[in-house]
Amino acid sequence: KMPYDPLKDFTPIVRTVDVNYVLVVHPSVPVKTVAELVAYAKANPGKLSYGSAGSGSLPHLGTELFKAQTGVDMVHVPYKGGGPMVTDLLGGSVQVVIGDQANLMPHVATGKLRALAVATPKRSPNAPDLPTIAESGVNGFDATAWQGGVGPAGMPADVVMRLNEAFNKVMAMPAVREKLVGGGLDPVGGTPEQFGRFIASEIAKWTKTAKDVGAKAE
Repeated sequence: KMPYDPLKDFTPIVRTVDVNYVLVVHPSVPVKTVAELVAYAKANPGKLSYGSAGSGSLPHLGTELFKAQTGVDMVHVPYKGGGPMVTDLLGGSVQVVIGDQANLMPHVATGKLRALAVATPKRSPNAPDLPTIAESGVNGFDATAWQGGVGPAGMPADVVMRLNEAFNKVMAMPAVREKLVGGGLDPVGGTPEQFGRFIASEIAKWTKTAKDVGAKAE
């Protein structure tokens, strides 16, 4: 019950970046691939717990989408933010997370977590050897977080275009792109119209997902 309408109360300017998400498990889980995770979870229904940054967050809805598409049973443990979630994941209190690459991959590098796949439709430039969840047998899976710039409703078209052109110009700079990719972000850019259509499609997609899995913001 938000005090604004995301489609009517803002003017889309530009989609800036996609945030690359990754599926990781605690090393105590005896799996190395998505297929092995699905098989293990089906053989041990309700044994695995997955963490999220809160009910209604993308780690929550994305994992519920994964559960729905694979038929596995895992218990949701919501946290108040990503920090406590990662802490408990490292400690083994929860065993599975679909979350932000930037927060999780440093722990994969030290062996404290095991990465199985990325949650985006294409492989991440920051982890090119990791398959996508879709490539791993969950056809069409896509749980991508994203960021963009918007203005107030009724923003003058010339102002929108000046800002759009400036954002696109900066994001095309090699040094900026390198910095974004290094932080687990995928530069996107594009027109205000493309961003507006994308926002509408994302709202429709995740509204349906939330209703289908019975997810509620708490």
